[in-house]
Amino acid sequence: MGSQHGWLHSARFRGKISRQETWRSLGWQEFSNDHFQGIRLPYSFYLDRQSYHARQEAPKLAIPSLFIAGTHDRSVSLEDIREMAALAPQPTSYEEFATTHGYHKYPEALRAINNTTVTFFKKYLTSEINNA
Repeated sequence: MGSQHGWLHSARFRGKISRQETWRSLGWQEFSNDHFQGIRLPYSFYLDRQSYHARQEAPKLAIPSLFIAGTHDRSVSLEDIREMAALAPQPTSYEEFATTHGYHKYPEALRAINNTTVTFFKKYLTSEINNA
C-alpha cells in the first residue's frame, strides 16, 4: 500500500471507515476466495454489480435451469441458491454437493457435478432437439 492511503487503512481498522468506503476512496479493493488470492477489483466492479439483481432476473429465465450449491460454499449461501431455484420458472433442478465454491479442486465433487450437469443437459437438449 502506498503511504498516501495509509490513513484510510488505519481508520478502517479502527472501525471508522467501512470496507466499502475504503474501496470507493482507493478506487480498488483486494479480495481473496477459493479461486483467486489477492485479486484487485476496481470500485467500478462494485458499482456495476449493484445494478444486477439476480433475484429479479431468475423469474425471467426462459430456458431449463440447473442450480448447483456447495454445502461448504462461503461465497454463495445455500439459501440464496435455493431461493433462485424457487423463483425460476420450470423446468429447474436444484442440486447440493458437499463442497466449496472452488469445487474444481476436489475430484469427487467435480465428477459428481459434471455428471449431474451432463445428465441435465442431455435431458433438456435432447427434448429441445426432438421438438425442433
